[in-house]
Amino acid sequence: MLRTSIRAAKNIFFPALCFCCETKLSTSQYICDKCRNQIKFLLPPICKLCSTPIKNNKTNLCKNCLNSYYPYNKVICATLYTSTMQKLIHLFKYKHCDYLIKLFSSILTTYLSNIAFTAEDYDFITAVPMHPAKLKERGYNQSALLAHALANYFKKPLKNGIIYETKLRDSQTKLKKEERIKNTTAMFWAKENLTAKKIIVVDDMFTTGSTAQSCCQALKEKGAARITVITLSKAQ
Repeated sequence: MLRTSIRAAKNIFFPALCFCCETKLSTSQYICDKCRNQIKFLLPPICKLCSTPIKNNKTNLCKNCLNSYYPYNKVICATLYTSTMQKLIHLFKYKHCDYLIKLFSSILTTYLSNIAFTAEDYDFITAVPMHPAKLKERGYNQSALLAHALANYFKKPLKNGIIYETKLRDSQTKLKKEERIKNTTAMFWAKENLTAKKIIVVDDMFTTGSTAQSCCQALKEKGAARITVITLSKAQ
């Protein structure tokens, strides 16, 4: 009874607000229905190597990826990085709002279910790692939280210590494509033999793909047979 009264008083004096538009929420959720409806999901047909929307074709590849090599076999991005996702991911990464993992895991698993993705043939799930210095500063790796959620959802082993970030890099946020590639070249190392392993790599964002390529290249060099990259959002 006392807890109910305290909760009611808290809702009166400190009402829950939408994380995006600060509209008062009537239920215990993070964003209002209007902002939730503004989340744009990436629906087929899309390029299987960069998730760029394409016209229906037999190769499932965009023009840029048609004759390009990537160390991974497929990329799956759940949403477009529009203003709503931008605000939420910024809070998730830089404002200590790690509890938003509840919302993001729901977005990811719902999307993967809708596109009928199954992890049945994969051996384990891992996350794009974070340099120890940056991890100490932030307190958590947002990609590792997403990977943990997917491992629980698919009931697959989680191996987040398998890849290491070998150098402390500058933030990718404001870098151009060429600078991003240079910033992520040869920056990851996989610590064990992965011969014939099928792996899901999880990250929060897919922008130019430079981080995913560098990370997956490290896995390939240790013998990984098939790699699928899954991210929460894709920059337009």
